[in-house]
Amino acid sequence: MSRHRGHNYKFSGKMHSKKGIFGLILALLSICSGIALIVISFLQKGQGEAYLASGGMLALLLAFVAFVLAIQGLREENSYRFFPLLALGFGLVALAGWIAVYVAGVLYA
Repeated sequence: MSRHRGHNYKFSGKMHSKKGIFGLILALLSICSGIALIVISFLQKGQGEAYLASGGMLALLLAFVAFVLAIQGLREENSYRFFPLLALGFGLVALAGWIAVYVAGVLYA
């Protein structure tokens, strides 16, 4: 029987990226607000007023800021990449979704 003497703990100076976490929160907020705005628009049978459009523009801005923060979080040294990668994925989904909504609005309006 071999006795293992030491514990192989590895202590590193890595921390979770605050920009990545904040970018993830903003991306999820953009996606949730997009779903809410779409539901409200359907309930109003497409006759939404300017407040729906301004909410959509704000959500697009949130998605863009989330995408930029995710990229900045990926470039940080000595930080884990989990949250920035997650923020990048959700930010891309949110950004692509909002761009698709606006392109569809321009083409079919």
